[in-house]
Amino acid sequence: MKKSLSIIILLTVFVVTLPAFGQGWNIDLLATHFDSWGLTYRVAAQGDYAYFGTFDSYLRVLDISDPADPDTVGSYQTTAPIIDLTIDGNYLYAALAGQGLQIYDISDPLAITEEGFFQMEEIEEAIVSGNYAYAIGEDYLRMIDLIDLGNLQQAAYWQSPELGANMFGIAISGSYLFITDRDNNLLYTVRISEPDALIFENTLNLNFEPSEIAVLGDYAYVADSDEGNIYEVNIQIPTSPFVTRFCDAFGEAEDIALSSSGDYAFVAAGPLLVIDLHIFQIVQVLETGGYVNGIAVIGDLVCDTDYFGIDMINVSTPPTSQIITSLSFGPYATGFAIDGDLAYIGVDGILEIYNISNPTTLVPVGSVELNNILQDIDVHNNYAYSYYGETFVYSINVENPANPFIADSLDLGLEPSDGLHFYGNYAYCQDENLIQVIDIADPSDLQIANTVIGYDPEALSIDGDHLYVADDDEFLVVYNLSSNPTAPIEIALWHPSSPNWEPQAIDVSGGFAYLGSETDGEDYRGLWIVDVSTPANPVYAGFYELDDHVFRIEAPWAEHIAIVGYGDGARVSILNVSDPSDPYETGYYDLGSIVYLSGFAVSDNLAYVADYNMLYVLDCNPAGIIEIPGTALPLDYEMHSPYPNPFNPSTSIRFQIPVAGDVKITVYDIQGNLVTTLADEWLTPGSYQAPFNAGNLSSGIYFARLLVATPTAGDFTQTQKLVLMK
Repeated sequence: MKKSLSIIILLTVFVVTLPAFGQGWNIDLLATHFDSWGLTYRVAAQGDYAYFGTFDSYLRVLDISDPADPDTVGSYQTTAPIIDLTIDGNYLYAALAGQGLQIYDISDPLAITEEGFFQMEEIEEAIVSGNYAYAIGEDYLRMIDLIDLGNLQQAAYWQSPELGANMFGIAISGSYLFITDRDNNLLYTVRISEPDALIFENTLNLNFEPSEIAVLGDYAYVADSDEGNIYEVNIQIPTSPFVTRFCDAFGEAEDIALSSSGDYAFVAAGPLLVIDLHIFQIVQVLETGGYVNGIAVIGDLVCDTDYFGIDMINVSTPPTSQIITSLSFGPYATGFAIDGDLAYIGVDGILEIYNISNPTTLVPVGSVELNNILQDIDVHNNYAYSYYGETFVYSINVENPANPFIADSLDLGLEPSDGLHFYGNYAYCQDENLIQVIDIADPSDLQIANTVIGYDPEALSIDGDHLYVADDDEFLVVYNLSSNPTAPIEIALWHPSSPNWEPQAIDVSGGFAYLGSETDGEDYRGLWIVDVSTPANPVYAGFYELDDHVFRIEAPWAEHIAIVGYGDGARVSILNVSDPSDPYETGYYDLGSIVYLSGFAVSDNLAYVADYNMLYVLDCNPAGIIEIPGTALPLDYEMHSPYPNPFNPSTSIRFQIPVAGDVKITVYDIQGNLVTTLADEWLTPGSYQAPFNAGNLSSGIYFARLLVATPTAGDFTQTQKLVLMK
């Protein structure tokens, strides 16, 4: 039976943090655009330099010798988001989410080097004293010996005796550590006076949820993550601490820092709160224009982070602290769509239109300001549609891309999460328990045509005369639109035999529905393929297991589909689904830590992935099997020696077949484990080559196996040795 070649491109999210972007197989990073600083989360400062950690896995260095004109002087990619920073002498200690403690030598801030790494997947924060670092995880404390930075070793370990502990903040005073337990409302005291030992001393019960903590002299200052208050704890006798007073504050304290004089506390709680420690009251609320989440103090200067930028604040007279300068590190791409050679990008409340005929260079064409963050951009019949302000939708006339203008806006009264889907003069969007039908016959006069109540739609797809719904109540729902587009008629309700199936994404192409499941159960998490060639009778066709959730799917090509997700880590994968019952991966690209995936589109063989910080352009041309032109029809089977061989990292496997048949090429390691399947498809007689990229493999010996199965001439198999030398 002849098989048609189909390829799936997936962008999925993983709970574990993926490697920094730049690693892939059979998918290449062609270009990046809109490279911003990313969402800044933590800051540490010393001398003339401030160090900022970002969610998109970068350490940024800023020269702050002139606070009114700070200058970026360094940028270093990390393998995971930075969730905590602390400085001790010439070393910067960075807690990398899901990985551990990374140590940098910052003796020359312009040439930072990595000096050591300690693996600790549940790391939250770390603090340094003498020759030891003390790092907290969810319910434990590790003491790390820093004598040999190239070979960090655990010196001691202590685990909370409390069930469900959630260690959140850590501070040090003399020979004692003070650690907050957010879920159990506790403050632990641990003595560190003895070498290579952590000695538990005391537990203080608190009547609030403690989060961040800072220590000054005989007092610890602890934030209440629930009410936002700040509590003062007397630690003069470290083994018998007690609460003395509290400051009635607000918000959720993300960070606490103390002034150099010891007279004031600065609290990151949205605005920057300034607390006079003598009277223990807020004396200033400084609105920075962002949500302050990290603080560092150097003399009379406070450096803060607010996700989308930083502020330099003069605190020489705290009740009247003044912002010296604020920096925003945009632009931030919040929506993305492609129509022909044009890309439509939502950037900081502006719809920007670019020519992408050369995808490595975006050429500005036109723009229109909307004064709101744009999300889920869709283009249809010379109009761009985008949500803004959660419940509104814009229609934007882009007939002349150089001069776009707003045609209309409509309050939908709901918060859709899957864009608009078009059928004739109507657009369809979803929210919890309903589907809304919008009349777009006149884009300058948008009207709500109907609201369809029922089920719990998460994502929609339209193919032909049918609307397909991925329903969070574990159903695939099919509606017929042909008789009355404003009142869809339900014709099918499908549920797999497997439990715990929660479809969150869908697209339909070529008679198949592709659904991404976001179930918490690992057994059913991945891509589901359903035969909908008869829409009223969906039939299970296949499944491909993924490590984590899939959130959105698009089908831009007749033979390809694209799946999109968002999160801390993302991977673009190519799957061959020529046989829907047995899909397999033929390529991938790790994008690393994504702050928030805001757009995904495919044009020709290029995939465009937008997050808040960057637009990635990936060449996803599937390698597959390539016919060698100009060769005579072969008389015999033969698998030629791979060339080059040895190779690094790519080689080509050439072969010839005299009879049509199913051709399968697999690669095994020296232990006989299957490494990858390069091809599995029907080929006519001829000479072919199969590219093999081993960029993700270690040096060593591998074996490529060719298997040809024919209906009449029997089977042929041959194996060739491969030597990968990196």
